This record gives sequence, structure tokens and C-alpha cells, in this order.
Amino acid sequence: MTGIREEYYEVALPRPLRRQFTYSFAPNSEISNLKPGTVVTVPFGKNRLRGVVTGKAPSPTPELLGKIKAIEKIESVHPHFSNVLLDLTRWISDYYLSSWGEALGNALPTFSKKNEESKVIVPLQYAASFTKTLTEDQQKALANIISRINEDK
Repeated sequence: MTGIREEYYEVALPRPLRRQFTYSFAPNSEISNLKPGTVVTVPFGKNRLRGVVTGKAPSPTPELLGKIKAIEKIESVHPHFSNVLLDLTRWISDYYLSSWGEALGNALPTFSKKNEESKVIVPLQYAASFTKTLTEDQQKALANIISRINEDK
């Protein structure tokens, strides 16, 4: 460590584990502290997961100090989850015996699935009304699909 005082935060991860995990964060010129509800990326085993800061953690004991990993990325300086939503998801996790991270993931599914593509399924009869929002290439592809479907009928 280089004289920068690290802070420790509890992070809920979208895994079926009924506990939060402690991660370190060294304040910098852009961010002096993390607020509950902030989405962060952390190392977890061999993976990188997105999790939600649920609050500050107490300073670890000396034997745990070297084992705590650092928060790798902060998604935004503004929390994605309000205190009300944090309280609600905490209640949901307690009531339904799920992890807090899973409840948070269900409340805002995109927080744990940033790198996955979003898919929208539109019934064929309504597809034409969506073409205004598509690029020219997407419009051509949709027209091709519709013509093939109509040929098969």
C-alpha cells in the first residue's frame, strides 16, 4: 500500500449466497466514497461480477487484510438503486430466503447482465410498425425475414 487509506464496502452479488462480500476501494480525485446502491465490478473467484454496494464494512482484522480484493470498476458515481429499493430487495431476500444479490438482480436485471445482448420479440403482425426505429440494414433484414415467412405459408 502506498499511503492511500483504503475503505471497505459490503457488496451483494447476484449469486445464491446469503451473504455480502467485503471489497476494498481507495478513494481518488473523482470518487471520495461509494454510496449504497452503486453498481460495481469485482473479482469473484476466476470471474468478474457486477454487484451492488450495500454499505460500508468494518475494517478487517489483520489476518483478513491481505485476502480482501479491490473493487475493479465503478459503473457510475450515482447509485443505480435508491435506499427504498435497497430496503425492498432486502425484505424480499429475507422473506423468500434468497440472496440479496439475487433480489437486486431481479429488481434491475440489467445490472448483472451488462455484456449480454437484449432481445425484443415482436409478433410478426406488429413488426412493420417498428421499422421506423430500425436502421436501413435492419429494415432490409426484417423485410427479408417477413418475405420468407410469407413464402412458406
